[in-house]
Amino acid sequence: MADPRTAPRSAGFSMVEMLVALIFTMLLMAGMATVFKASLSTFYTAGETTSSARRNRMSIDMLGQDLDTADMYLANVTDAPAIDPLHPPFYVLPNMVITGDPNKNTADQIFFQVDQPLQFVGTLVAGGGANSAATVIANGGTLSANNADNTFIIDCGSATYANQVVANQTLKNQTLIFKDNFDYGLITSVSATGTPSQVKVVLGQDVNAAVTGSGSTGLPMKESHVANSQIQIAQVAQTIRYQIEFLQLDPTTTTGIPCLVRDQGTYAGGVFTPNIPQQIITENVQAFKVYLSVNAGQSWAGWQKAYSDLDAGWTNGIVPELTTQLTTVVKNGFTSITGNPNWFRSIPTVVRVDLTTRSATQRTEYQPDSSQTNTAAYKLFTQSLIFLPRHSGLPLDD
Repeated sequence: MADPRTAPRSAGFSMVEMLVALIFTMLLMAGMATVFKASLSTFYTAGETTSSARRNRMSIDMLGQDLDTADMYLANVTDAPAIDPLHPPFYVLPNMVITGDPNKNTADQIFFQVDQPLQFVGTLVAGGGANSAATVIANGGTLSANNADNTFIIDCGSATYANQVVANQTLKNQTLIFKDNFDYGLITSVSATGTPSQVKVVLGQDVNAAVTGSGSTGLPMKESHVANSQIQIAQVAQTIRYQIEFLQLDPTTTTGIPCLVRDQGTYAGGVFTPNIPQQIITENVQAFKVYLSVNAGQSWAGWQKAYSDLDAGWTNGIVPELTTQLTTVVKNGFTSITGNPNWFRSIPTVVRVDLTTRSATQRTEYQPDSSQTNTAAYKLFTQSLIFLPRHSGLPLDD
């Protein structure tokens, strides 16, 4: 009898084996996806943290360099400029409503005045309003008849520098400062000489004198000057303001992006009006806080105060706090800053700046509230700078 034959088994996996393999593969892929997502999230958060730290550091460094020029007077190194007593050359407005913020959040504003020098030092050209040293001595230092019009030719060193010399009292307010005797005069006219690196300037009376802080009379020069001596040109009586402002930099947002901005304009008392293009220092700024101390950081003015305007915030807010600090630590004989608009130059003042930036996007992993783990939030990063500005505590001679 013949043996029965069995049908050969088909090659491949059974249905059960396929399902088991599929389940294991899905679990493995899910695990890999979770690890990849976590790695990607860590990469993004690390990058945003580094970016925020870098932007914060750069921003407060720029502010620190700017504050080092606060109350720097180049046109007259001995007498303080005339100012509006209600708008001193250095002050802070704490907790002002941020311009353009739909939520009406608040941040500080800091204002300071400076004579801002151009980036070059020029020389007086012989025969162009300047005289030899012997002639100056012979004339007793006064202008000769040929130079009574206060016209001078200046060699700026290059055509690029020469083009920076302008005569516009409203926007530039440039003043020529002579280094042979530190006299000065407002530039009222600029013209070419035929030499690219040279300009001819005429000095005249400052019509804004005793109003813009650029001097008491604004009268032009009546002194003779030595040929080939150095001169400096500066934009005098410039007010600088740092504040947060919402700007429409991203077309995908309707509220704008909060930015730390720098505004500049010629000091005129009253309401500050910028007349130079605004500079954006950094974007995505969540908070900006400025504190002052005249007792070496033992206490800080404006620490937890909520103010709303110049009168309440500065005059009746921070000024009394600084005066209270001086009751325990007298600086250069001062027991109060009241009645001294240039107190910043007389009293060493420590400035602390806290700058908080946020991440460019909101993520759930940034949510600090454990009960809101599925709600996206911004990652906040704060850096502080504490320093003594260069001209603070450097008294004038007046």
